[in-house]
Amino acid sequence: MAKALIDFFDKKYKKKKKVTVETNRSSAATMDLVVEDGEDYEGEDADLADILAASETPQERAIREAADVGQSAVDDHAVSMTRARAVRDMAAQGVVISAAQQQSAIKIFPKISGLAIKIRDSGPIRHIWDKTVVEHPPNPKYGAQLKYPARRNTTRWDSEFDCLTSSRAFADASKAITSNKDLKLQTFKLTVEQNNLANDLHDMLSAFKTITSLFQSGATLIIEVLPAFHDLDVRLKMMANDVTLAPVCRVAAYAAHLQCDKYYDLFSECEAVAFCIACCPDRKLQWFRDRGWNEVQIAKLRQDIIDRFRSCYRTTPPTLPAETITSTSGADRWAPPQRTPIFHDPNNIETYLDADPIPTLVDQTVLQYWDCRLQRTPDVARFCLSYISAPGKSFSLSSSTLGILSQPLYFTATSVEPERTFSKGRNQIDWNQQSMGQDTFNPRMVMESWADAPWFDLNIAARVLEENCRPLRSKT
Repeated sequence: MAKALIDFFDKKYKKKKKVTVETNRSSAATMDLVVEDGEDYEGEDADLADILAASETPQERAIREAADVGQSAVDDHAVSMTRARAVRDMAAQGVVISAAQQQSAIKIFPKISGLAIKIRDSGPIRHIWDKTVVEHPPNPKYGAQLKYPARRNTTRWDSEFDCLTSSRAFADASKAITSNKDLKLQTFKLTVEQNNLANDLHDMLSAFKTITSLFQSGATLIIEVLPAFHDLDVRLKMMANDVTLAPVCRVAAYAAHLQCDKYYDLFSECEAVAFCIACCPDRKLQWFRDRGWNEVQIAKLRQDIIDRFRSCYRTTPPTLPAETITSTSGADRWAPPQRTPIFHDPNNIETYLDADPIPTLVDQTVLQYWDCRLQRTPDVARFCLSYISAPGKSFSLSSSTLGILSQPLYFTATSVEPERTFSKGRNQIDWNQQSMGQDTFNPRMVMESWADAPWFDLNIAARVLEENCRPLRSKT
């Protein structure tokens, strides 16, 4: 979703690569041979393309070259189709991106990241930057401890947000250093329109920062996924309808909203996603009513939950109240018949769904709530724990309580959970490798890969070193 939004503010430079070859050995005639398709840039675009191409690290290049070309093509095509539809739909509502605004928007990231690269790689520029920051300290709202602007890293999540955050923090310093004609940094100076667009884009990406931080904090439960996506979708709709935003920002937000709808389609393929929300005692079916579900949809969801509960989780007979015997002798013979009270079995999912949601959970999580109710309502508690604990959380039950279930149930929060986990680990390794030298990185990775192995005792190496290494100073 963030990629669909950022695509409106990024220009992917791809220069045409050429080699010069001799056409005749007997003469000095040569010709240029194109070895890779691309574009020939001029002026500002040529400078930006050069600095961005030269700044690509070996790790970034290796990851880019090792990426699945087919999957990358599919992803790019999906973003392109979403973008085209967003432009078309918003144009029908009178929101049109002008060619001038589009050209201005797509140079925001190249300029901001390009300036960060020049400051990092050039000693003289970095020296002047240090002096400039003293005169124009960073805005404490966006990072009082920052020393240098962040560059964009294509292998790291949220690098665009960090890039824009540091840009806002160093707004005054960046303006001062790009105005220094001796440094020849005018190419990286943002126009007034670009600066306003960058600030709005930073605010828009804050919504993605929140949800990404949640998903990267660990194994995300399903009960956190759907509400987070819904909140993000609501924010994206409000952005698309905000008349104070520039057209390119509104269309970009709508494109991200369209991409969000595709995830909702994936959610509908797995009943666990909706079931887990209903299993939260502070949400139940009311959560769906508050978010626009009609009564037909809610009734179907309720019946699906009941059917699943009866088929897999109803293992104990309902506990009926003690029968009261009405006397038919004496004066009681003429007493009016008493109305039999309606019995609501607390260990039944229907009773749970029909009750009002509790206002809030006090000093306990949803998992703790249902764990405490395993003795009172075992069937309902097991049913709810099976869903709200997914993924990465299981609970053990005795064979007598487990009934027809032979093992705990697991579900995946999203269809990309394995891919997200792998990508997170890979990006962390790449980040560590960029932060230390190769001679340090390789031995450290080898040692850490054996750190938790049960058959390898790290104390052996310490004992060997202690026994064979002589002390630095002789004992006196």
